[in-house]
Amino acid sequence: MAAFQRNTDEYILYFIKSGQLDIQENGHRYTLTKGDILLLEPNLNHEGFEKHECDYYYVHFDHPEIRRRTNLDAAAVARHFLFDDGSAQSAEDNDTCYLPKYSTLTNKSSLHYAFHAMDEMVNLYRRKNYNRSLTALKMSELFIEISREYLLNQLQNDSSKNTKSFMKVHALLDYIHQNYAQKIIGSDIEREFECNYDYMNRVFSKVTGHTITQYVNLVRIDHAKELIEATHLSIGEIGYLTGLNDPYYFSKVFKKYTGLSPSQYYKKIRERG
Repeated sequence: MAAFQRNTDEYILYFIKSGQLDIQENGHRYTLTKGDILLLEPNLNHEGFEKHECDYYYVHFDHPEIRRRTNLDAAAVARHFLFDDGSAQSAEDNDTCYLPKYSTLTNKSSLHYAFHAMDEMVNLYRRKNYNRSLTALKMSELFIEISREYLLNQLQNDSSKNTKSFMKVHALLDYIHQNYAQKIIGSDIEREFECNYDYMNRVFSKVTGHTITQYVNLVRIDHAKELIEATHLSIGEIGYLTGLNDPYYFSKVFKKYTGLSPSQYYKKIRERG
């Protein structure tokens, strides 16, 4: 006996929190469990075909530019969007978010983020003064996270040697952004990623356009600029917080990437304000 039947003119995103949900769309059956995401499309017949205990989120939405993509090389798309590998893509594609029809969030941090985002949207919806714009922003952020996780999974499932190298680069990017304030040396990277540093550096340069050292310093200087703009910390303190402890070296690297010394940049920012 069917639990429900409907045909709507909106998209519906189901996200399973616990239990099991059995649903079919135009006769195609899906059995959803924790972490599963299903995007139901408008003007199709939706029907439940089994009844189970289930806790889930669902969101009705519409957008004028949503369109179905077929014959998509998901691994190629993933390399372009996650690493900007220079493959031929239209300018329109640069602003595209790829939502899978059906997927599972397997990464614990992504799953936690998605649950938290859904709870935030529920709370926003229940407020006395419903904030449509803020809710739409939260929804967009969730779509980006789902898309990113989906593309990462496509890369992980691609058995090519180049794809495995791209995945190591992606992991190294995360490592750098988490540890830029510490001393990062080649032996640490070799131990962390179980690979030869010189090989990793070549692949990293190919993907990002920077050597590992250049990219680490770029991240450090970006954070140093943020601290100069947002705080009144001393130049020495900012250098220490961004992993460039030697004041002379900090000033040298900062000037290389910005064209100004830290003190000159500080003065420029304050004069502008």
